[in-house]
Amino acid sequence: MTILFVDGFDHYSYHTHQSPWMTQFLYKWDAYDLNNPMGISCRIYNSSPGKKGDGMCLYSYGGEIYKYLEEEPEEIVCGFAFKCTSGTSDITLRLNAATPGSNQCWVFFNAGDGSISFGRGSTTLQVTAASQFTTGIWYHTEIKIKIHDTLGYCILNLNDTELINVSGDTKAQSFVGCGNFGFILSFTGEGACSLDDFWIAEVDGLGVTDFLGETGIYTLWPDAAGHYTQLTPYPSSPNHDCVDDLTSIDGNETFNQTKTVGDIDTYNFDSLSVGGQIFCVTSNSCIRKIDAAAAYFKQISRVDSIDFLSADIALSTTWRVHQHHFEENPVTEIDWTESDVNDYQSGVKKVVAS
Repeated sequence: MTILFVDGFDHYSYHTHQSPWMTQFLYKWDAYDLNNPMGISCRIYNSSPGKKGDGMCLYSYGGEIYKYLEEEPEEIVCGFAFKCTSGTSDITLRLNAATPGSNQCWVFFNAGDGSISFGRGSTTLQVTAASQFTTGIWYHTEIKIKIHDTLGYCILNLNDTELINVSGDTKAQSFVGCGNFGFILSFTGEGACSLDDFWIAEVDGLGVTDFLGETGIYTLWPDAAGHYTQLTPYPSSPNHDCVDDLTSIDGNETFNQTKTVGDIDTYNFDSLSVGGQIFCVTSNSCIRKIDAAAAYFKQISRVDSIDFLSADIALSTTWRVHQHHFEENPVTEIDWTESDVNDYQSGVKKVVAS
């Protein structure tokens, strides 16, 4: 599999209402609350911490969130943690075609009776028995779906137990693949629900090709300058203090900048100490340009004193979080170790278009 996107919801501004977190949310996601009948959005919460018991999670009284996928994969696998607080805290995961409203297929978690169902378009294909999950408890689910009119399938595990297995037609639109995915949260009432530790990957025959089991996303913050320190810190040095946006992406308040092609900044990070297998290391870079001229950069990851560069990324004048994923250590070409992660540096390099 190839990881496409991850979010542990730890680096947004905490707030009990829509603002100011929703501005930061659109640095990383693409849309929210397109058809919200309740007028109440998702928000980031820390009074009900995530499944790991620390940090923050996405919390909603009735909202939608969407993320576009440039790869438009036909076959995906994803995992996330969820908790419903009442019988009206329903959750729907939708895989859409070209736009958020063009539903290919969906998974529905019914908090009223604890059942889970899968369908395409307006057709329900399978429903589990009731009482598969209860309110007030964190669960971990993994879902593997192929969107196809004859060879499609959906397999769903809840806490590592298979509950849904459907094959056949899972494709409701003429569009091939998944152009974007989204969550619809608590639209049947005012019960709240929470999401955490979300990841999605394309099933492409590379690396791990099946479920990962219960996973967590651990956010590490810049804590020291790395090998390169060529960008200019604003408002003051050191460079890593201008990008360690703990629980808040502060935009224009602190940043590192350059106009010089070839300039690089890299950063060291907090230490990881959790145990278990590491499936992916993801670098997040929030970056923008300041004028109308074309501008490009690459994300740079430094492992064992070797630099690894992403593809060129064209900048806009809006802050945007870009991700660079490594499912295994690019030097050893085997699974990451905690020691590998704790020696890892990442940052950015200003380039001209290739």
